Amino acid sequence: MDFVTISGVVLCHSCPVRYYLETRREFEQERIEYTIAKQISYHLGRDLCNDEIWDEIRLINPNISEEDYPLFENWLEKCRDCSWPVSIESDVEIRSNKLGVIGRIDNLFESEPNIGIIRAGCAPEKGIYKSDRIRCALVSICAAETLKIKGEEILLQYIPDGVTKVCKPSPADRRTAIRALSYAKKIDRGYIPEKKNTERCNTCYLKDYCLTKPKKISDLI
Repeated sequence: MDFVTISGVVLCHSCPVRYYLETRREFEQERIEYTIAKQISYHLGRDLCNDEIWDEIRLINPNISEEDYPLFENWLEKCRDCSWPVSIESDVEIRSNKLGVIGRIDNLFESEPNIGIIRAGCAPEKGIYKSDRIRCALVSICAAETLKIKGEEILLQYIPDGVTKVCKPSPADRRTAIRALSYAKKIDRGYIPEKKNTERCNTCYLKDYCLTKPKKISDLI
């Protein structure tokens, strides 16, 4: 069975064309923001030592420079103001053989909510982003099948703001996730989605590769 990643499903829901292009890229450099958020997350609930975490970040992502330090420092200071649960395990792989989807849990906790997902973007002022709800729905399904954890509540950890939110995936979230997964698999089988011009297209970093019928990035370089 061919599996689709949870992140891929979320991306396909947001923009099928971007999913098409991303899955055909030969190599994708990890975003600086993600590296910073991820490495900070390993230390949450413990002593947050600037130098120790920054040294780890520089080793992991060579593209990060001293110019990125103020961003790191700002995020770390915000995280100091929040009470974080200490994880018992990190980067736990999960999957659903029934659906054909794979992913990972960023943090696993002893008490509920047992599952933590790191976000490298700012938290919404109200509610939870639809994309995060879809992500949580799939994580919940995979965790139940792989780890026998219900995952009715999932802790979203927004590192840039030092904020946490609890998401309870609804049946509607699961339906949306399954539809997006089905579409992603259709694209993986060779279907080429058509571009739908929206305001977000103007700021998308793939806009130069996105045509009415998008070509592979390798064909345009």
